[in-house]
Amino acid sequence: MNIRSVYLLSFVLVCDCETVLFEPEEVATGIYAITVRTTLDTCQPPRGQGGSFAAAFQLGDQLAAFDYDNSLPDAPISMQYELDAANGYQVRWPKPGGRLDPCPAPSAESSYVREYRLIGAARNRFEVEEDETWTLGSDCGEILSPTASCHATRELSYELMESCAAPCTIRTDGPEDRYNGLTCSCSAPAH
Repeated sequence: MNIRSVYLLSFVLVCDCETVLFEPEEVATGIYAITVRTTLDTCQPPRGQGGSFAAAFQLGDQLAAFDYDNSLPDAPISMQYELDAANGYQVRWPKPGGRLDPCPAPSAESSYVREYRLIGAARNRFEVEEDETWTLGSDCGEILSPTASCHATRELSYELMESCAAPCTIRTDGPEDRYNGLTCSCSAPAH
């Protein structure tokens, strides 16, 4: 064994590292349990966290996720995003150069930005970091949430509950007591 091998072996034995997998092309299309955990939140009221269900689709070099249940107690999670390999599996909404006004009446001083970034992925799970930035100007008027400019970061953890590979499709007309109505169907709907 040469000296380089000894150093490498020593590092592996000493390091108590957790390896984060990053294999987005391996993520299965299916129904996922999603857990939302806040890591930073300066917003009042705080942004929502908790659990729900989501559909996720592996589309070659793109991973798409759609929430289905907006019943989190503090604030619903409203997610629908596609993460492309060409963009480093991250997306900004609105797109760069675009502007979203969060105020009830037009406000030149206000804006809202939401960004998603894939931080880990494997066949049966994936992790996404979500950043929200609210800038509320003096001309914003009364807004329901949040009450002032703020920033929040949340981790969205997806765990596969049911795989749904083609030619099957994810439908929203299943029993409400199982995955909030999401179901995998491999037959044509009745007419």
